[in-house]
Amino acid sequence: MVTKQESILPKGWSNLPYTATELDIPQEMESFMDRPDLIDKTRSSLLQTDDKKGESKSNHVNTLALVGVHGMGGVGKSVTAACLGRDEEVQKKFKQRVLWIEVGQDRTDPMILLQSFANGAFGREFEVKSSNNQSGLDQKVVVAQLKEWCRKDDEPILIILDDIWSSTKESSDVLLNVLKLHKHATVLITSRDAELLDDLD
Repeated sequence: MVTKQESILPKGWSNLPYTATELDIPQEMESFMDRPDLIDKTRSSLLQTDDKKGESKSNHVNTLALVGVHGMGGVGKSVTAACLGRDEEVQKKFKQRVLWIEVGQDRTDPMILLQSFANGAFGREFEVKSSNNQSGLDQKVVVAQLKEWCRKDDEPILIILDDIWSSTKESSDVLLNVLKLHKHATVLITSRDAELLDDLD
């Protein structure tokens, strides 16, 4: 899932010294109720997304491939997304680069989602600027660096953003705007709110 690490990185960045296991696809639950209609339809959408190789220039923003799953709580959105993340055909299309990011109601700080993406996609982490760490990076700098790496990344990747709420739409949009610079990125999103999915960038 992680790309090769670099020995020389920009200031404030470092190679991740461990595997970010929290970004792994959740395992199938024993109580999982199979929903073949939803799984087949969503799998088909994921497999039909075309990458955009050759379309991206230095500052060009691509049309990001988004696939959404919505429904009320408890109907199996997250379980379905996890099932597709482990799916053999999906894994093959994205060359085993499938990244799970749990969003939920509380991850309103975009830096949390950006850190998760940096960990899982590039095996890197950044220092966050704060009152106790003035040498850390602010959001603008982090976004610019991730966009640069996305432009240079020639391998397909599937990012699953699980359980986006209205309270975390803004932080999710920051990450989605970064991913628009990736020529081969597809995003699978789950949410209870169908209108929210329609409004996502």
